[in-house]
Amino acid sequence: MRLIDADKLICHLSDYMLQESPDETMSNTNDFSEYNLHQVICETIKNCIEAVKEAETVNKWISVSEKLPKENSYVLVCCKDGFIGTDDYFSYGFDDYKDEVIAWQPLPEPCEVWNGVHGQCLQPKGSFEKIFNGEEENDDDI
Repeated sequence: MRLIDADKLICHLSDYMLQESPDETMSNTNDFSEYNLHQVICETIKNCIEAVKEAETVNKWISVSEKLPKENSYVLVCCKDGFIGTDDYFSYGFDDYKDEVIAWQPLPEPCEVWNGVHGQCLQPKGSFEKIFNGEEENDDDI
């Protein structure tokens, strides 16, 4: 997955749409094919902008007042003083930072590991959650 600046993309698409918008002089000509092409381009760009706006935001902080992590999970936390770290969440609450946590988010997937052979990257076996929680892995999980 590649992360992008969605707001910047929308800005670029909007600028491009303005450049491609059919103007009044085009509608007065006998050649409607160019006018129609510009209309189709603008409609396609509008659809792209809407898709970007509707796309789910990745790595969004979740307020503890809105939702708490699943019990027995290890998550990224943001504390009242701005500290960002990791903590366990159990039925009684956060383990290390207790009442200091104001927001949390799931940990990202682990990075790919460079194996040094012909530029190939290998994904580590199993997820971080499974490894951290001591769950057994079998070859079917991979």
